[in-house]
Amino acid sequence: MASVPRLALGTLDGATDPWPLLRVLLRGFAARKVHVQTFLSRAAFGGFQELRAWSGATPRHLDSWLMTPTQCRSFFLEGTERADLAIVLGQYSPANSASSGCLSLPPAQPEDSGEKRQADLAGKRSVSKAPSCCLRALPRCSRGAGGNLDALCDWLGLSKLAIFSTRQLTQVVANRCSLPSGLDGLFLTDADPGIPPSQYVVDVGILLGVPLVGIVYHGHPNRLSAVLDRSQCWVDGGLTLWWDFGLFQRIVRTSAERPFPQDPTTIWDFRGRLQVAIARDAVFGCYFQESLELLERAGAKIVEFSPLRDERIPPETDVVYLGCGEPREHAARLAENHCLKVSLRDYVRRGGRVYAEGAGAAYLCEWMEVSTGCFISGAGVLPAAGRRLPRFGEPLPVTVTLRSSTWLAEAGTAIRGYRNSQWWFEPESVSTGLVKEPGFEYDIIGNAQVVASIVHVDFAAQPALLARFFQRTPVVSPARSTSTLFVR
Repeated sequence: MASVPRLALGTLDGATDPWPLLRVLLRGFAARKVHVQTFLSRAAFGGFQELRAWSGATPRHLDSWLMTPTQCRSFFLEGTERADLAIVLGQYSPANSASSGCLSLPPAQPEDSGEKRQADLAGKRSVSKAPSCCLRALPRCSRGAGGNLDALCDWLGLSKLAIFSTRQLTQVVANRCSLPSGLDGLFLTDADPGIPPSQYVVDVGILLGVPLVGIVYHGHPNRLSAVLDRSQCWVDGGLTLWWDFGLFQRIVRTSAERPFPQDPTTIWDFRGRLQVAIARDAVFGCYFQESLELLERAGAKIVEFSPLRDERIPPETDVVYLGCGEPREHAARLAENHCLKVSLRDYVRRGGRVYAEGAGAAYLCEWMEVSTGCFISGAGVLPAAGRRLPRFGEPLPVTVTLRSSTWLAEAGTAIRGYRNSQWWFEPESVSTGLVKEPGFEYDIIGNAQVVASIVHVDFAAQPALLARFFQRTPVVSPARSTSTLFVR
């Protein structure tokens, strides 16, 4: 039985920047009315906003560290129901990196306390390391396009396409680096405008033994007319993608003809009905789509509100959910909406439950740092300041243990997710930290009713946490429900 065309598209090393190719590719498909559903292979939000803007579709998440094969296949099928093409983004593990003589330089040491804290966290609690990289002599790209693709390719039957910088070709040959097995094609970036595609096709075929699907040149085809045939190019601003579209179509057709593994259908029913109000506007917009869909499938009604525009949270709300986002451009409007802040504090005083991540968690604090040294007043629900790190890296996979019971989970529960390296909490009270591990107590702060986290949690991958949304049993007695809270 034919299924949706499905591709894995990933880098082979830490120095290749995949985003120029993704921009011209996704915008080109969108302009031609091709619905491409992208999946990030890590349950975090790096590149989330860009992918949504370029493709016109909300990115989804798959994660071989966090999710089971059955969960990944289920989330993939749900996400591709109306798609013309599915692309899973991430990074491949190099083949035989230990014995191939590849370069493997030690990572740079953290320069400041914020980075040192992230590095310590990765060493103490990371369950899944980033794939070893055989090419690290060039500066690393500031952000990758997701996690490891190897297991996902097997679980989902993906055709494999790789992204590779032309600057790495010499190192590959000189150090006899082996490419991952089973690659169906390769995209080159950082192409020399003086070298025609025909030469790259020959070089890649001889040196790497992989068909060349496309090449990204920096510059407009008019300036590259000596080497490019415009009929084979897609253009986006200062980027030109030359590609063998016929080869790409053959790879796509092959992937669609490959049978998709089938699993038994899971019925989600927590025997409860509730209303979850999510903050969604120009500031807050990063949510795991599979989590929201599973909440609805289990009986939840999802309603939206805007901390920028609305004066109050929606009536009859059972849980307020504030996702991550970027507050910098809208800081003044966010700070000036006092009515919404009062509504949120009143909701908490009445015993309402709140969950927030990243920027949403910072918004719950008394103060929120929207850029380095620039603070605005937050909602004032928690006695802390949500701070920005001046330097930040990739999201880190972590497992944290709750030291106190909340509405989301009991004390001792292990929560898995990705630590947002852009935010940290500066508490004003020693009672707000909820994490058991010494030194990292404030990665999640709050109390029985309010949970604010810099660890992004995909509830779809952790059904026990998802079920707690539907549990209406009070976690604190009414007499103590307001005394443990900080509300101005």
